[in-house]
Amino acid sequence: MSSAAEASHSANLREIVYNTGVPEVSDPSEDYFEASKLTRDGLAWETPGIPLLLQSPELQKMSGRASRRYTSRPFTELGEPEPLPRGLDSLLRSRRSCPQFGGGKLSLNSIHQILHHSYGAYPVDNGHQTRRNVPSGGALYPLDLYLVSRNVETLDAGDLHHFDPYRKGLAHIRSNVDLDSLDEALLLPEVAQDASAFIIISATFWRSRFKYSQRALRFSLMESGHVAQNLITVATSINVQSRVFGGFIDSEVNSILSDHNGVDDASLYVVLLGSET
Repeated sequence: MSSAAEASHSANLREIVYNTGVPEVSDPSEDYFEASKLTRDGLAWETPGIPLLLQSPELQKMSGRASRRYTSRPFTELGEPEPLPRGLDSLLRSRRSCPQFGGGKLSLNSIHQILHHSYGAYPVDNGHQTRRNVPSGGALYPLDLYLVSRNVETLDAGDLHHFDPYRKGLAHIRSNVDLDSLDEALLLPEVAQDASAFIIISATFWRSRFKYSQRALRFSLMESGHVAQNLITVATSINVQSRVFGGFIDSEVNSILSDHNGVDDASLYVVLLGSET
């Protein structure tokens, strides 16, 4: 490509991103990216929680069990999950985003396997700590998984549950989620309307930000990708259809999680599940 062509191509991209071809002084994307950068001279104030965490056993204990808890809500005990089948190579090659779900019923056992193997907690260090099956900045695990059921055995359509990784089960949060509105919020209702279940990955940013400040947003976004990959990989291993949705109307999905304000805690990703094939 000639220099003139390259310049024209770059100018076209600038116009697409910035509309006018010239970024605004306060462009939000650039502001975020710059604010989340770490600098050698600025680490002390860019990650203020690190020395605090190192010096506080109480804070270490608190941050080591990162999850929302709904102990007063009805609870479905799931117990220990079954091991995953299939070789990893064939598994990764066979993963596909489902273009259209069949609307069949999904078993609670499959839900259990998908949630636990994707973001469940397991003991390490002789039971003194817990870890998950994803890398997480500082092992702080700022995410939570919420299940909205449409056609899942033993669960009512429109039920919202929170996956508790420590108690290995589902806490019932509310009933009668408007599934039609959720389909519309995902911007492809013709696909979403036949999904058996929805897993909403949300972040509680302060669980990472207290330590990493502006960098925490980036860590949360990266971790949501790790978890989503786990969810669809585990689903593939047990022959459950899946598809991820990263584009959705934020306020409408956040409104389903009634204790998320969209600023301090917010939905990041939605994974749709179909029935077993």
